[in-house]
Amino acid sequence: MCLAWFPAKILDPRRFATATSKGLRSAAGLVAFVLLLSAHPSVARDRSIYTVNDVIVDETAESAAAARDIALSRGQAAAFQRLMNRIAPLAGHSRIPALSSAVLVDIVGGIDVEGEKTSPVRYIATLTVRFNQAATRKMLRDAGVPFAETPGKPLIVLPIYRAAGTLQLWDGANDWLRAWQALPPQDALIPLIVPRGDSADIADISPQQALNGAQARLTAIADRYRASGVVLAAATLRRNSAAHGSVLEIALSRFGSGVWGSTSVKSFSSGPNNSTEEFLRSAAMKIREEVAESWKQDNLIRFGEQRELVAVIPLSGLPDWVRLRERFSEIATLEKTNLMSLSLNEATVRFSYFGDQNQLVLA
Repeated sequence: MCLAWFPAKILDPRRFATATSKGLRSAAGLVAFVLLLSAHPSVARDRSIYTVNDVIVDETAESAAAARDIALSRGQAAAFQRLMNRIAPLAGHSRIPALSSAVLVDIVGGIDVEGEKTSPVRYIATLTVRFNQAATRKMLRDAGVPFAETPGKPLIVLPIYRAAGTLQLWDGANDWLRAWQALPPQDALIPLIVPRGDSADIADISPQQALNGAQARLTAIADRYRASGVVLAAATLRRNSAAHGSVLEIALSRFGSGVWGSTSVKSFSSGPNNSTEEFLRSAAMKIREEVAESWKQDNLIRFGEQRELVAVIPLSGLPDWVRLRERFSEIATLEKTNLMSLSLNEATVRFSYFGDQNQLVLA
């Protein structure tokens, strides 16, 4: 249930700014932050950033017990790698500490095991590995590894394919859409949704409407998939005679979430031995990874930039405060919240947070 909010007041931000902070220059950032808290259920409630699901293990050894020990060790290592891919930009991966049994004991908070199957020498299972957030954070900070924890609201990708003089989106011949649909499940802070290409999609938007940036149609399909915006990926495949391969040019446009029509162009080349299907799938994977990397870079937790502010937040009752306090605990950039006073009508809260106000609003 959404809470009813009125503009929050910041109490003299200059007075409450820390020595390392300029504070917020206006109440606009916090007002947006509070409104977002009330309007959007927390992503963290559905998907913990530090929990890695569906880790499949299959090991063989001299006995089932030995195979199980190997599987659990390797499964935790695989889960750790997935977690690092999720939260740490690739540029910082070289600084990630090497795993050891002692490190795993410190950072793994628990393991759930499902679907166990054993033979005298084999062990198969699916693991869910829960990492201890505080211990993992400390390990990464001590090693100088930058990382992000803020989950993004989903975006829907519309893969338009220029082929044989036509624009293809929902056509069965759209190899570009099929390439996106064939990608493995995503494990990133910001999910990209690939549409089904069914009759409802066809009714929502045509390829020409998508290219024209028709706001009502783009909003319609985004809303139906519960996405916060649209990534339009318009691809053109050309033969590269000189290299005996192909060139794929992709115009990427972003719509929604405060950005409308921002466009960049990507180009990918293939060799003579790559099939079109393989080439398109590889390009789709790279685009998806670039979106995830960009999100991580924009949302790194800046531990060296600590800021503080005090605000008065209107309430419609104490249950509002309980829900709001739960939400605060799930925001990565909030280091601490200190309740200074509380009544049935309002709460006065001191916020200590990392980064700038844009990151606070994105949370």
